[in-house]
Amino acid sequence: MAAKYSKMRRQKCKNILSFNTFRFYFVSLLIFLAFCQKTSSNSVESQNSHPKFSQSISKAISDVIHEFYITQIIKFDFIVYGEKSNHINDVIDEVTKEMNKEIPTTLKHITNIQDWNHEFNRSAVIFIKSIKNLENFQMRSKVEDVKNSKIKYYGSERIKFLVYIEDVESVEQFLDILVYKDFESFSMFGKMEFFEFFLYFDRRQKEIFLIVHKMYGSKFCGKFLIKKLNSFSINSQKWDNTLENFDHYENFHGCMLNFLVRYSVEFYLIDGINDKSINDTKFGGAMFEIIQIMSKHYNFTPHYSLGAVINFKIYMINTKNYKPNDQCIFHFSFSPVTFYSSLAYYTQSFSSTNFMFHVSYNDLYTNYEKLKMPFDDLTWIFLLLTFGLTFATIFGLQFCPRLIRTIIFGKDINNPGYNALGIFYGISQLRLPRESFPRATLVIFIWFCLIIRTCWQSMMFEFMTTDMRKPLPASIDDLVKMNYTVLVDELKLKYYNDLLNKRESPKIIKYTNLGFVDFYKRALNGKTKSKYAFFINDLEEGDLKRFYKRSLPIMENERLSKPLAIASPLNNILQYQLNKLVDRLVSSGILNHLHKYGEWYVNRPIHVEPEDTKRILSMHDLEFGFVIFLGFM
Repeated sequence: MAAKYSKMRRQKCKNILSFNTFRFYFVSLLIFLAFCQKTSSNSVESQNSHPKFSQSISKAISDVIHEFYITQIIKFDFIVYGEKSNHINDVIDEVTKEMNKEIPTTLKHITNIQDWNHEFNRSAVIFIKSIKNLENFQMRSKVEDVKNSKIKYYGSERIKFLVYIEDVESVEQFLDILVYKDFESFSMFGKMEFFEFFLYFDRRQKEIFLIVHKMYGSKFCGKFLIKKLNSFSINSQKWDNTLENFDHYENFHGCMLNFLVRYSVEFYLIDGINDKSINDTKFGGAMFEIIQIMSKHYNFTPHYSLGAVINFKIYMINTKNYKPNDQCIFHFSFSPVTFYSSLAYYTQSFSSTNFMFHVSYNDLYTNYEKLKMPFDDLTWIFLLLTFGLTFATIFGLQFCPRLIRTIIFGKDINNPGYNALGIFYGISQLRLPRESFPRATLVIFIWFCLIIRTCWQSMMFEFMTTDMRKPLPASIDDLVKMNYTVLVDELKLKYYNDLLNKRESPKIIKYTNLGFVDFYKRALNGKTKSKYAFFINDLEEGDLKRFYKRSLPIMENERLSKPLAIASPLNNILQYQLNKLVDRLVSSGILNHLHKYGEWYVNRPIHVEPEDTKRILSMHDLEFGFVIFLGFM
């Protein structure tokens, strides 16, 4: 019986083991199939998610357009020059689709440059199929059109081009084409600096490179170099570096840099101007000295060109786009609106523009407004908190036991609140505490009130005897904050709209020549409550002699391709030399207007603000005092 039971038991265990084995293999098979399915789906998914080659190129181009162009332009052109290509067409379709979401974009195929009727206030991307097409891409006729046109290249009206070249086998081949032996035959790229950026695709490295050409070259120097700004990896779909990080230049190898002496830079002409050679003319002044110092430090030869109009002023900026603890930027404007510069490329992404505007002479401060003027807002808040806590403490101690009040106020002091108020107004105390602690507290409070009262009274007397004028606007932001109504010529309305729309726009009224006179008379006679700012032309200056006139500096956060500045590390010899020079210029009175607006700039106002005038106090000046006295009564 026992043997039979043991046999049945062994058979049962064997069946269980067989079932467990089957279940193990079955579950393993299911896991394997699930793993294979997931791997297959991931592979398909990764293949589907991997972008097409044309999408990689288009993303690189779109990033550059957004970074350097999109904030400055209204329309964009895509120009395809050379052989047609399905690949190029795919790229153009992708970029056009992306750009059309933000700005109007056109697409043109041309085989001859003469067929291109480009509006010179628009930007363009030029797609060039191959290096051969690039060699043949001569635009002399278009250069002459630009030279002969009367278009002023300000702000968004500057021509901006981005050239994308597809078939480039190596970086060396690309550089050999740009640094052409016969430079005059390739003058479009060297002389006029017509193209700002080049994008080329290196098939061996599978990368797209963003470069600028002829970094600091000129035909006098022969240093025609290429600067790589960034590279775009097709696999990662990212630029390796941020597009903001332009390298600065420490050595120009004796190259000749052309400085345009016009509009924005203050040069003092010591001798008469020699039309044949301006460099025979002796210069002086702040910018001349600064350039001489920098030429020794950076090893370049300055070459000066004279503009048509001599209307100079100093303009220096330490831009906020560069961290102050990393770099020191000295900004000198060479007239960024001209094509005739063979200067170093911009190291920073900013530009500046000067506008002329008239505003009516600023109003005088009223006597009531002068009450608050002796102290700033922070001081007034501190004083209110101090006296508020003083009277709150006195009020709270009234509910404490008599022993505590005696220790703090003194034994015979029955009305401490009135005593504190009397001390503030300088009223003598009839009864002083005899205990040490309350006596010391009272002396400290008397000393504090004496200082505050004396400062306020002395400043108030100074203000009351002076007709003080309110500050005038010094920037576009000031026009907005001070609620000015901006009057612009209707012919320039679009241009000023583009400028002002970058900020919280003030009210803009367009005027014709006739309407301008009407607005001018009304504002001048004070018949309107609104404050007007007139953006003017040179022709209008004679009609506004009774108006305050000044130059309005406007800082644009634009992405440009060629530098107005040379960056140098802090705490070096150059920085100390320049700081010493600027300090000397300020102390000598040459720089008569130093102001901080976002960044430091030194700007010489075209017209000096009206000075405050001293006079004797009258009953009208003391009117506010009687009003306040009656109010207390």
